[in-house]
Amino acid sequence: MWMEFWSWADDQTVNGSIRGVGADDVDAIVGQVGFARTGVDVGWLIFDDRGLLIPNFTRHNGMSAKRRLLDAERQQARRDKKA
Repeated sequence: MWMEFWSWADDQTVNGSIRGVGADDVDAIVGQVGFARTGVDVGWLIFDDRGLLIPNFTRHNGMSAKRRLLDAERQQARRDKKA
């Protein structure tokens, strides 16, 4: 479930802040009631009146991580095209 969440979050934000998203929304995204609460309990998720904040998001999912992923996908597409 966490991989599904991180993948979704990576599509939604570059800095770890997602406005208008609450704990119930996160639970629905991964299909597990209480998932967001667990994230809060371990310090991986913070909810406030603005929405969701993912602490240290850019350390693992920031632009440099996205750039590496996109570069790898681009290289793979080139290899596939040549084959």
